[in-house]
Amino acid sequence: LLGLEGVVKDYEGIVIFAGEVERGIIRGCFRHEGCNSIFFYDLAGKDDRPTSCPLCGKGGKFKLIPSMPTYGYFQYIFVSSLPNTIKLNEKPVILQVILKDDLTELVKPGDHVVLTGIWKKSIIKMPKPRFVDILEAVDLEIKEKAPVQIV
Repeated sequence: LLGLEGVVKDYEGIVIFAGEVERGIIRGCFRHEGCNSIFFYDLAGKDDRPTSCPLCGKGGKFKLIPSMPTYGYFQYIFVSSLPNTIKLNEKPVILQVILKDDLTELVKPGDHVVLTGIWKKSIIKMPKPRFVDILEAVDLEIKEKAPVQIV
């Protein structure tokens, strides 16, 4: 998945986890301390920050301008590759996906989905900071709902 940042991609799989819907900043206005430029950046979760400046292309420190955020709802889901696409002795690919606003609360574990989205890099702070690839969904098709189980 490395090197795919910004690429639009379709992905088909089975939802294996659907987190709680949260409210937070989904688009922020940032100032790059290196070149002092100001730009908007779509966030892939509450701890996400830009990794490079879209104007000068360099990394560094990015300060959120607190008077200009856009708030919305987001939900993390994890999607596993389809069982019939996994070869013998292979592990399934598990993809972290962020759903925003009207795409939240549509799926549950076991649903067969097709996602269209944009690859983004995000920073996970725990247990120690590291970059992860996330698909930011822009479209979601439910091919088959998981059967309802009554316990």
